[in-house]
Amino acid sequence: MLNKRPKSADLIVKVLKSSHLDEDFFYKTLTFTCCFFLTPFSFFWLLKGKFMLAFIQGLALIFFCCNFRQIINNQPELLPRSIVLAFIGSQLIALTFYEGSSATLWTYPLLSIYFFILPIKQANFAAISIAIPISYLLSLSGDVIFTIRYMSSITAILLTTNLIVIINSNLQQELVNQSIRDPLTHCYNRRHMDAIFEHSIRLFKRTAAPLSLLLIDIDHFKKVNDQFGHIVGDDILRQLVATILGHKRASDMLFRYGGEEFILLLPEVNSADALLIADKHRLLLSKILLPDTNKAFTVSIGVCEFKPAMSVDDWIKGADDGLYRAKRGGRNKVCA
Repeated sequence: MLNKRPKSADLIVKVLKSSHLDEDFFYKTLTFTCCFFLTPFSFFWLLKGKFMLAFIQGLALIFFCCNFRQIINNQPELLPRSIVLAFIGSQLIALTFYEGSSATLWTYPLLSIYFFILPIKQANFAAISIAIPISYLLSLSGDVIFTIRYMSSITAILLTTNLIVIINSNLQQELVNQSIRDPLTHCYNRRHMDAIFEHSIRLFKRTAAPLSLLLIDIDHFKKVNDQFGHIVGDDILRQLVATILGHKRASDMLFRYGGEEFILLLPEVNSADALLIADKHRLLLSKILLPDTNKAFTVSIGVCEFKPAMSVDDWIKGADDGLYRAKRGGRNKVCA
C-alpha cells in the first residue's frame, strides 16, 4: 500500500502551484506565511509570560489557519482582505507597544505586501496608517535618532515602491496595447476583435440591443501600392484609420481585419442606421487624396446586422457578402 502524503503537504503544494503572480497568489502566500510564523511566536510570548500578546496572536493564528483552508478549498474568505490586512497592521502596532523598536523590523515586509495585494491608493493609506502610530510610539521611548531613522527609511520605501508600481503598471499597459493593437495603424487587431465580438454577442443575448458591423475595403489598393509604393500605401492605411477614429462614436470600435480590410463595430445600431453611418464614412474617406494627384482613393463597405441565429463567422460573412455586392456594382458603394 502506497504511503499517502499528509494533507498539510497537499495544502502547501496548492498554495505554491500558481500559474501567474497576481493578488490572489500573494494573498495566499501571506496567509500561509502568517500561519507559519505565528505558531512559534504564540508559544514564545506564552513562555515569556506576555499572556496578552500570546492570546492575541493565538486568536490570529486560528483565524489565519481557518482562512487559509477556505482559500485553498476555493470557498469564500472569512473576512474581506482589507480588514485582514488592517488587522495585521494593528498587530504590528500592538507588538511595537509591547516590545519597542525591535518589532518595527516587521514593518518593511508588511508594507511591500500591501502594494502587492491592494490598489496603490489603498496601499499608501494603509502604510501611512501604520507608520504614523509606530513612529509616535517610538518617539515616546525617547530614542529620537532611531525614530528619525525609522521615519526616513519608511518614507524612502514608500517613494521607491510607488515608483516601481507606477513603472510596472505602465509597462503592463504597454504590453497589453502591443498585444491588442495593429503595429502599423494602431487600431485594434484581429485577435482583440475575436474577444470583443464574443463579448458583444453575449451582451446581445442579454439585452437584444441591435448590433451591426461595417466591413471596409480600399478599392484597387494593389494599384496604389504598385503605382506609389508600399510606403505610400502604409500612409494611406494610417490616414484611413485616423479619419474613421476621428468621426466614429465613442462606443464604436475599429479593427484591422486583413491587409486593407477593416471592421467597424457599431453597438446599438440597426441595419438601416448602419447603412447611413457607412455612407458617411465612405464620403469622408473619399476626401483623402493620393500623393501628387488630385485623385482620391475610394472604399467599398459591406454592412450586416447581427441576428440571433448567427455565429461570429456568419455575421462577418454577411458583411463580406455585402462588400462583394458593392465591389461587383462598381465599387465606391455601400451594400447590406
